[in-house]
Amino acid sequence: MKLHALALLFFFAIALAAPMQSLQSIQDAVRTFVKSALDAEGKYELEQQPLDSHLQLPQCDEDLQAFSQTGELKAGRMTIGVRCKGSKKWQIYSLVSIKSYKNVLVLSKPLRRGEMIHAEDLVSENREVGGLSHGYIIDPSEVNQ
Repeated sequence: MKLHALALLFFFAIALAAPMQSLQSIQDAVRTFVKSALDAEGKYELEQQPLDSHLQLPQCDEDLQAFSQTGELKAGRMTIGVRCKGSKKWQIYSLVSIKSYKNVLVLSKPLRRGEMIHAEDLVSENREVGGLSHGYIIDPSEVNQ
């Protein structure tokens, strides 16, 4: 019995001494994946939910693979997965919030109902477009069509 307990203690100590995957490397994999999937010409703001600081995953002996559950990345809240396909497989999910900014046309002055919009009534402003539920216009030729 003592030998069995000693062996168990030995294996437990080895498991604790095994290198762990850094949380920063997981967050970096998420950030790199998101940035590579978005339009390089776009302006974005990315917020990541911090991973649980108590999380302990074995060090991956292969490159981490990040992926999207839904395929296409777009503005809003997204879940991004990171997995290790190495000898000690694991998979984890991280929440990210993506804000997309574009120059959109907005009215430069109040207009009355039914009043025609003219080019001089519009100005271009940089806005977060994810929250524009009714869409937006970026080209003045789209007005009054």
